[in-house]
This record gives sequence, structure tokens and C-alpha cells, in this order.
Amino acid sequence: MSFGDILGQSHAVSLLKSALASGRLSGAYLFSGPPGVGKRFAARQLAKALNCEKGEEEACDLCLSCRKMDACNHPDLLWIEPREKAVQISIEAIRELKREVALRPWEGKRRVVVFPEVERATEEAQNAFLKILEETPEGSLLLLTSVKREGILPTVLSRCKELRFGPIAREVIQQFLEKQKGIDSKEASLLATLCHGSLGKALAMSEEDFLEKRVDLLSQFLGRAFRVDEEREFFGEKEELRLALDLLISWYRDLWVIQEGSSQELLFHRDRLADLKMESSRWPQDSLEAALSELLEAQDHLDHHVNVKLLLFLLSRRMKTLQGK
Repeated sequence: MSFGDILGQSHAVSLLKSALASGRLSGAYLFSGPPGVGKRFAARQLAKALNCEKGEEEACDLCLSCRKMDACNHPDLLWIEPREKAVQISIEAIRELKREVALRPWEGKRRVVVFPEVERATEEAQNAFLKILEETPEGSLLLLTSVKREGILPTVLSRCKELRFGPIAREVIQQFLEKQKGIDSKEASLLATLCHGSLGKALAMSEEDFLEKRVDLLSQFLGRAFRVDEEREFFGEKEELRLALDLLISWYRDLWVIQEGSSQELLFHRDRLADLKMESSRWPQDSLEAALSELLEAQDHLDHHVNVKLLLFLLSRRMKTLQGK
């Protein structure tokens, strides 16, 4: 695979290829943008191209270096990630990295360090990483990715050349799902609409039979989570809640679109238009906007260390109050 396989990010890809061709790569890049739009994939392709044994702008995918990069076992490709998904990157991990990058590349021409979602690192860890950015050893390249760049220290941001990765066009995702994954046109169209421009999310949904679960998830969440009290069971685990919140945000956004009288082409759940119209008529506009704000805030809290049961309990109480207006 090569830069040409990065979907919907022509501007970022063009800048990277130009830098490679001219030999003027920056010492550190920040790839920022929504999840699932190709930031990590682009980082891997850049690492491959830099270390490909053929020495061309595009990785050959055939040499030993390229194959090791694809298998994630190249000694000169380092990924900084927490051992557990919910755990932040610690300052100890950055100190260990500093010792690693001080060494010369083991096999390749350039050692590449990929730091996904750098905003998840503690402030201490980011400050420690700043020292590496300020004194990046010759022969090393630092590639940071971020979903929420506002969580990155300004001093870290200032040391990186930022490339923006935007949501991928719905038509591009639909075409990929049909041609590369063999998904029929109707299902691919719906997945491409519901994934909010994230190919990663579309692929995950296709693998989890998401469309079959969608109606059940919505009915369970609307029927249970917003009517809980202290004696009731809470809905699902953290990942289930994340999926449910994504669904609910798109659902309530559709209710708002209908109230505004906007085009039905803007709807995520346009295959359930009758249900949307019925539900929309039950909501005062100010309450609907407030409900959307509550859901977005809950989604934001879910990305941090939170008590999931308490989060859902508080959300359910607020939503129940809004529904009662």
C-alpha cells in the first residue's frame, strides 16, 4: 500500500510527497483531524517511504523494510501508546523513549516515532516530550496525531508542522466499501452516511453488523437509559455506551434537521423518516438543542477517566428533565 491508498486527504498527501521529493521533511509533524480518517495510516506510509530499500518517493511494499513496516516489527518504527486503552501516556514512557531516540537507526535510514493521540498524554509527559522535540536527534522523525488538538500544550504544537486531515466524503467511503469490501450499494450508502466521514468507523460498523443492531440499540437506549433511577441497571459497558452516544447524537441531530425544515438528504437516518418525524413533533426546539448539547458533552467526558455508571445516570436525569418540558 502507498500514499495513493490514503482516501480523501489529497492536500496532506501532496505536501508529504513534495517534502519527500525535495528532501525537506520537517523534524516533527502533527497530523490532526477526526478519528478514522487516515492519520495513522499516513504515518506508516511516510515511515515506509523513508526507509524503503528502493529509495523512491513511494514505498515499494516488496522489500524487507516495507514488509517489516507493514507487520509492525521494524526496529526503527516506534509507536507510543498506553498499554491499556483508557490509560494516559506517562512521563516514564517518554523518558524511555528519549533513551531510544538517542540511538542511531538499527536498520533503516531514518527512525520514525509515531505518537498517536498525543493529547491523551499527561501534562508532565507532554512537557517531557517537548524536550525531545527541542532536541530531535539527527536521523529521527517525530509524527504526532491528534483528534482534539486543543488538548495539546501550545509549546508542543509550536514545535510541529501541522497537517490537517478532514472528514472523508460520503461518496468516497461508499465507493471504497462497495469495491474493496464487497458491501452492497444500499448498505454501503447507509454506512457511509452514519460514519460521519470516518472510514475507520465505517469499517468497524460493517464488521460488527452495526446496521442490524442499530434499531435495537436506539430503542434500548431511549427506552432504558433515559428512564433509569437509582434501583435500575445501567445500560451497557463503556464501548457500548460510546456506540450508543454516537447513534443518539446522529438521531437527535436528525430531529433538529427535520424541525428546521432542511433537506432530507442531510439526514443520517433517512431510512427511518416516519419515526423521525413522529419523534420530532414531540420535542420543543429549545429542549432538542439542549438535548444535543448534553449528548455531546457526555461524549466528550467519555474520552477521559470517568465513572461510566455515574455519567449515564447524570445524563439520563438531564434528558428526562428535557423530555418532560
